[in-house]
Amino acid sequence: MRAASPENWRLAILDRYDGRVWAPSQRMVPTGGRVPPPVSGPAVRRRVVQDITIGGLSGLWLPAADRPASVGGPAVYADAASGTLLARAPLHPGLRYRVVSQVPEYAQRRLGAAVADDRAAADLALPERDARGRPIPQRQSLGRLARQATAGSTFPFQQALRLADYLRTNEVYDAEATPGHAYRNLEFFLTTSHRGTSEQFAAAFAVMARTLGLPSRVVVGFRPGAGSGGTWQVRAGDVLVWPEVGFKDLGWVPFYPTPDRASGQAGAPAVPAGESAARRAADLKAAAARPAPPRRTTPAVPKATGPTRGRTIRGRPWAAVARAILVVAALAALSYLLLVTITPYWRSRRRRRAARPAVRVVGAWRETLHRLGAVGLAHATNLTAEEVARSGADLVGPPAAEHLLPLAALVNRACFGPAPTEEVAAREAWEHCDAVAQMIASSLGPARRLGRRLHPRVLRR
Repeated sequence: MRAASPENWRLAILDRYDGRVWAPSQRMVPTGGRVPPPVSGPAVRRRVVQDITIGGLSGLWLPAADRPASVGGPAVYADAASGTLLARAPLHPGLRYRVVSQVPEYAQRRLGAAVADDRAAADLALPERDARGRPIPQRQSLGRLARQATAGSTFPFQQALRLADYLRTNEVYDAEATPGHAYRNLEFFLTTSHRGTSEQFAAAFAVMARTLGLPSRVVVGFRPGAGSGGTWQVRAGDVLVWPEVGFKDLGWVPFYPTPDRASGQAGAPAVPAGESAARRAADLKAAAARPAPPRRTTPAVPKATGPTRGRTIRGRPWAAVARAILVVAALAALSYLLLVTITPYWRSRRRRRAARPAVRVVGAWRETLHRLGAVGLAHATNLTAEEVARSGADLVGPPAAEHLLPLAALVNRACFGPAPTEEVAAREAWEHCDAVAQMIASSLGPARRLGRRLHPRVLRR
């Protein structure tokens, strides 16, 4: 790395958790060199130019400082939501490219007043039940630990900072610890071994933060590396995983729960790995006290100059207020009816008309899962497609297996098969989907069909 200042170099961002592994969202789009700016973030940013030469790094992910604004060199894909970069061809020794990043700078007063950004439900999602519908005990245990670690916190940033301090103080960094970030792995790390890898510190923070209502994700990358004079040698020993929490108007703010290697020694203080001294000092100041929110002022209501007949509500006749409430309620009900009627139609139409056959096969599978929910199929992300198909056949009836099992095989080939999906496979997938839908409709009475059409869950993707 050649850059004016040392940074933590990002490689990949993992924002989806199914109880076993963290994985990235697939939102990559081709870019001609320009990376779309983030939707939200701090107003102050610092421009950092990086000239990067690949040594022994493999794969497709391109390391860069947050947040990339432009890339020069190889053809790349970019994630508009996170700013991560993906090369179109595998990395090789000697590959060179230039990245211009706009590194966010967080003001102390804004961190203290930050509010958790809960607009993205996926960044708060945690599996609550196993494949049999039973509560997952490790999920409850991690939630209790998170509340214990942040007891006494009065605002979101303080919660996140205390959670990082708790992990860094009570657990020990061990690069040779048993890896894994499933619920059970994290519970064993936090309650039994108390020794974990950098990924386990970050994964534990992210899961515990979500139990507190803080949207979180995991970043895989590197520390600045060794060097000076604007040149930084980044090696395998510099690998670092850290979590981030989403705040309104600030975007994603990094936290560093992993203790530095020296912290693993007896009696050594828990120094955060990957966090600069300046950022650490600013965090402590921001967490010490939250700025007082501005006081709400209510405009004065002018006094009536004459007598008012009849009963009033805040100066208005009650009959007018009642009529306004009825109108609003009627409009809301009409809007809801239109929404629950049109949304499933357009969703199914979009899935049927997707450009790629593989996407249409996956669309037929999702449409079938949605319809199987009417007969009691629980949502489970840790089952294979074949297992889901057999569970659906048990609920609908044996004849449904003749369509569900072939559909599961088609979606497996579309997602994981080596050959491209053909048009005939997409047509077969939707024929199986329509057949299952007809069986389900015939098994439900008119009242249940109507109730399902009007239920709010039809609006969920």
